[in-house]
Amino acid sequence: MQISIIVLVDVVATLTEKSIDNNAYVIDNTQGFARESDQDAFPVTRVGGVCHADGSQAEEVVLNWIVMSIASLPTTLPKGYAYRKSDALLLNALRNANEVKKRSDAVPMASLPVFQKSDGGVLMAETLLLDAAGEAIADQDIDAAAYVPLQVNSVYGPAESDKVIYPALYGSPDLKTGGWYWSASVDTAKEGRHLYHMDVVLHRPEGGVWVPETYTITASVEVSRSLKVNGFTGGLGLPPLPLHVGMAMPVGDVI
Repeated sequence: MQISIIVLVDVVATLTEKSIDNNAYVIDNTQGFARESDQDAFPVTRVGGVCHADGSQAEEVVLNWIVMSIASLPTTLPKGYAYRKSDALLLNALRNANEVKKRSDAVPMASLPVFQKSDGGVLMAETLLLDAAGEAIADQDIDAAAYVPLQVNSVYGPAESDKVIYPALYGSPDLKTGGWYWSASVDTAKEGRHLYHMDVVLHRPEGGVWVPETYTITASVEVSRSLKVNGFTGGLGLPPLPLHVGMAMPVGDVI
């Protein structure tokens, strides 16, 4: 069973308040929203750890996380859209320039976002920042931070250290994930509620450079086990089958 978990982050509110609490929303495909109750301090994804009568695992469960800003480009756009759109905008600016000597003369390099690296250096992005409508963002301010792609550094915590989940970063041609996503298999033999943490990197504009800031989202996985039964009898074993194709099971005494 594949469980998709979408984490939507209100980037502007997070940077303004300097806290991601109440500014991240966890949604999964098993129950609509990952529910919270009075007893739940964190969002909960509920995993049905179905097993056979002998206790062995009946189905594999895999969690897939996708983290994005509320203002991100729609995930239905094809992979590489941002690159093609950015190139088209830059080329149009070159064509409209009164005098084209070189790219930096026609299109100020400041229009391409510059990011601070972990070692203190800087790195210029390959594309412009695009809003949800695919238009270029010229200003560098808190509001523009909503369009800077989010980055997940790690998934860890008790659920990982107790070997309930086995998270890792994977590459994929899936058009909806941009090529990278975090995934984890689940050990459904370990019943109970297990916390995990996810470090998400946002960027704050400072002096013409986007400076990274790490915020931690905490959620949990709740594993509950039940015996695998068939839907015909509501019990264990094989479902009732006809003797031959097109022939019903015999009723009454057999002569």
